[in-house]
Amino acid sequence: ISGVNGGAIRNIGNLDVSGCTFNGNQAINGGALYSSDATCTVTCCRFVDNTATTSANAIYRASGTVTAQNCWWGTNYPDTTVLFDGTEVTYEPYIIINLLPDPLFIPVGIPTPVTADFTQNSIGSSHGCTIMNGTPVIFSSSADVVITPTLTYFVDGLATTTVVDTNVTGTFTFCAETDTDISAGYSYCETVTFMDLTEVYVSALDGDDNNLGDAPERPVKTIQTGLDRLSIVSTDTLYIYLEQGNTFAGTDNKDLIITKTNLVITSYFGEHGSANPIIDMQDSGRFCTIDTICTVTMSDLVIRNGNADNGGAILNNGTLAVFGCTFNGNNADNGGVLYTDGTATLECCRFVDNTATAANAIYRASGTATATNCWWGTNIP
Repeated sequence: ISGVNGGAIRNIGNLDVSGCTFNGNQAINGGALYSSDATCTVTCCRFVDNTATTSANAIYRASGTVTAQNCWWGTNYPDTTVLFDGTEVTYEPYIIINLLPDPLFIPVGIPTPVTADFTQNSIGSSHGCTIMNGTPVIFSSSADVVITPTLTYFVDGLATTTVVDTNVTGTFTFCAETDTDISAGYSYCETVTFMDLTEVYVSALDGDDNNLGDAPERPVKTIQTGLDRLSIVSTDTLYIYLEQGNTFAGTDNKDLIITKTNLVITSYFGEHGSANPIIDMQDSGRFCTIDTICTVTMSDLVIRNGNADNGGAILNNGTLAVFGCTFNGNNADNGGVLYTDGTATLECCRFVDNTATAANAIYRASGTATATNCWWGTNIP
């Protein structure tokens, strides 16, 4: 629409606009809206590609009051001189687009979801506006990575793709482009770091699965996420560090399938005391199953309340070494604590109140199992 003052609307009364899109309007003053001697309230609206030949591509306030809150101005960095020509328009908070997780990182070789998030405003609050739903988003990068899909749409303010890197290292730029029906479009980009992690820190109390987990100051929250962060290409020993004084329970802390070829799971001292970290299956499922190709070392852990068919706490098909761990209250049909058909070595461990139909502690189906200097709950095991 074209007009002299206000390409879409000229307001001289009391105007309340909510959930509207102003797109491609033109005027001499106020590409989308011109307001004078009036009260104008604009909420959850979208202003894109509106132009004015003289002043204010979006809104021109000649007099009265104009309040525009939780609106999208086609950019995370609105230029008030261009949008309002310096006239007094209350425009904050305004809608922004983010890329999550924040900060962005892509572990090498691991499919990683990246989300264009349109649900927050400039002060970090949820705005509840729906104006972008159904709008296309195009994902792209400056690196040779696989992005699937490259084109998607906002649903409930979110649009997600998956990124896989197999050979890129260092950093690159990742972008989400929206308003692609507009002549220019708007691209929001962030720098992404490819990570080849060999150590990940996990804290049930202080962690966040959006963190990288590369240091105690940035722990992830669950053991599964810790495993996912670890390199799949490094030949070095990989480490999962669980914070002392924490209890790890629930989804993503049990029934883990370990396929990392050389893995150590142990503890680290944080801010919650020096007690060994507890892995609690809460009487459902086992802690982990170890693949045949894997060599796994566990130390200084409490693993309790597992319940599975074979191996209440651990099912070992590979090479397992356990040092200084306590197994308590685990239950299975065979091997209340451990069922092994690989190689298992246990030293300085404690076995208390574990039960099974066959072998309350360790069931060796094949391979070898050696347990030395362990406490079996009695002087006469």
